[in-house]
Amino acid sequence: MAGTAIKVYGPYRSGRGWRLVFFDPETGEKRFRRFASREEAEEAVDASAALNPTQATTVRWALEQYEVYGRSKELRAGSLDTYRSALASFHGPLLDRRTHVVTASMLDRRIAERRAAGKAVDTVASELRIAKTFWRWAGKKGWVGAKLLAELPELKVEGKRRRGKPQLTADEARRFLAVALAEPDEDVAVAVSAPLLMGIDGKEIFCRKVRDLDEGGTVLWVRDGKTDNRNRRCEIPEALQPLFAELAEGKAGDDWLFGSDTSASGHRGQTWCQQHTERVRKLAKVPRVTPHGLRGTHGTLAHRAGATAHQVSASLGHGGVTVTRRHYLAPGVEAEVQQHRVLRVLEGGKRVAKNEKVATG
Repeated sequence: MAGTAIKVYGPYRSGRGWRLVFFDPETGEKRFRRFASREEAEEAVDASAALNPTQATTVRWALEQYEVYGRSKELRAGSLDTYRSALASFHGPLLDRRTHVVTASMLDRRIAERRAAGKAVDTVASELRIAKTFWRWAGKKGWVGAKLLAELPELKVEGKRRRGKPQLTADEARRFLAVALAEPDEDVAVAVSAPLLMGIDGKEIFCRKVRDLDEGGTVLWVRDGKTDNRNRRCEIPEALQPLFAELAEGKAGDDWLFGSDTSASGHRGQTWCQQHTERVRKLAKVPRVTPHGLRGTHGTLAHRAGATAHQVSASLGHGGVTVTRRHYLAPGVEAEVQQHRVLRVLEGGKRVAKNEKVATG
């Protein structure tokens, strides 16, 4: 077990320079040091780790330092929270083991344990990918044996990966929406309806501030996405406009639309949304569906209504149609849409407008 050495957090931007926070777990005392450049601050972090070698011997402490590193690279809070949760869940009983004794077989055993606990192949594969990145970083710090680093590429999750999440039919979606919009709390009503009506995902909805509402409350701007295509303008359906207005009432422009408990952490927000989605779908008596599945339902219904795959991809914030087709459009929907349009041409003798053609690449 590691000792209770001084912990270092940062660097954080402070005026024209950078700042480190030194925390003593035994006394609760905090000290601050400022540096002229980020490089100087990062050197101080490395020097602190060298002075406290016993700290770096546990996986738990190494993960804490990995988060410090992420903050120094100014990663978004939502991403940091995702990494923290995935790493903690994946390593579980290994958290208090010394890093230099962790082996590839131990990590492989964790893969099997996560699958035995009912976790999907995609979930464990994502955790493993994040864990591999962490262990490579730890290796650069000298905290990991060469044998583990050499065997990391061989670790993989067996099993067939699922594409997309179960979706609702049009009638089921109508029943779900009727119950969702009848929710007495506007925050719940918006959170469970937005993926279906707007194609917006959990992290995007929970990280919105009042200033993201625009054009008289008819538009929601999604900003600071992981990629440029995730930053987009989303029209708010009439059914949700008064609910968004209630969420924003009495708040300043930089206030969160939702409560800070969910907005400050995309992961907590998504968990909260999933819980209410499950409750609403039971009341609506529809099959099990996740917010991700509701987003897929949005894409499928939009495509059936005439939107091309490219248009659906843009509305969901994807960089291209490959991800949209693979994970968000129900199987066979593109062929179905193509067939309907061919029949329409043959029966009516009319050409299909260019902007209605189904995209094929």
